[in-house]
Amino acid sequence: MPPTFEFRIGNDDLPANWTVAPSPKSVTVRTGAGSGGSDRVSILWNDNDIQKEWLQVMVKATSNTGLAAPDIFYFGNAVGETGDNTSNAVVDLQDDLAARNNKSGFSPVAITNAYDFNRDQRVDANDELIARDNHSGSTPLQLIDLSSMPFPAQTFDVPYSLPTGGKTFM
Repeated sequence: MPPTFEFRIGNDDLPANWTVAPSPKSVTVRTGAGSGGSDRVSILWNDNDIQKEWLQVMVKATSNTGLAAPDIFYFGNAVGETGDNTSNAVVDLQDDLAARNNKSGFSPVAITNAYDFNRDQRVDANDELIARDNHSGSTPLQLIDLSSMPFPAQTFDVPYSLPTGGKTFM
């Protein structure tokens, strides 16, 4: 079976120059669990394998995926960033203070709370420390602009194939 996915990591506007991402620890297909009865795919990496950079995910056009063309999308990770500035992803004192000033006490917060960095449903000193320990300094996550990039992007064969039958593969 040909590879189904390609994963690359980097922090600039040139994904063709990015490095191959670490191998995921698991890829799980949940048959029929997606929108309109489609399959849902969950891809997990080990903790801290991909942080402070972008992950490019390419789902290849294969008979297994049913895609006519590759589907390429991106996830950025800036540990401790609160989204306080739409023009950058700098993690700094403002993010520390935002977590400090938005503590939740004993009340749980929603999974979407911008200050609950460790997603434990609380905003507390741990979240403040996460921001403090991850100040980006001179190397913040870059806000990438791919508007001039031709698609599909350059492809690199990496050995990630879609499991079948709702199973997990590692």
